[in-house]
Amino acid sequence: MTAARLRTKPKNAKGSEPGSIGWLHGEGFESQQGRQPGTLQSLAIARKKRSDAVLAQLGLPSSSAATALEAAKEALLEHMPRSEKDAMMAWELFDKANLDSLGENTRTKALQQLLSAGQIQRIGKGIKGNPFLYWKAEK
Repeated sequence: MTAARLRTKPKNAKGSEPGSIGWLHGEGFESQQGRQPGTLQSLAIARKKRSDAVLAQLGLPSSSAATALEAAKEALLEHMPRSEKDAMMAWELFDKANLDSLGENTRTKALQQLLSAGQIQRIGKGIKGNPFLYWKAEK
């Protein structure tokens, strides 16, 4: 059935025809399904709407991803434990700071930037049974 399906080139496909020398040497066709400019544009618009909704929930203007990152850092610092004995894991901090609606990359990047700036401290090895625990650094 697969061989019968590959005998004809799909509509709007780019590349070598099935059965040609180029096809045999791996220069197959690339389907254009789902990659029309309208589809890509609608995906970008939907992504922007989700970002704007998250920023509105945090009470911030919708200008850029940098705004979301700064908002995440502020929320993390606001809810960060003050001592090592009260230190929390990353997922607990994200829940407490209500950052579940932000993307995983934004949350993690905010935590890493706070750590590299020396605003927070961390203990643990980051493995099962000994996770990273975070708290606010003493100044």
